[in-house]
Amino acid sequence: MQQVCAHGHEQRGPLDYFDDGQCRHCDRRNQARYRTRRSAAMELARALEAHGVEVMRAEPPVDLQRLAEALAGSYKATA
Repeated sequence: MQQVCAHGHEQRGPLDYFDDGQCRHCDRRNQARYRTRRSAAMELARALEAHGVEVMRAEPPVDLQRLAEALAGSYKATA
């Protein structure tokens, strides 16, 4: 009796899903995506701080939405 999760991963037995029913394969993929995004965010934060923009513990706090809009706008203009 093989079942398939919502994303198409075969569920052959109890080792393929957690007690709450979440697919282990989906969880592994989601965790890898999370680690990649977190790593990219830290790389961006370090690059900004290298250019004098205190992101982590700025006083007063940096308006991250405004910074993101400025970065995205200038990136689109050069891309």
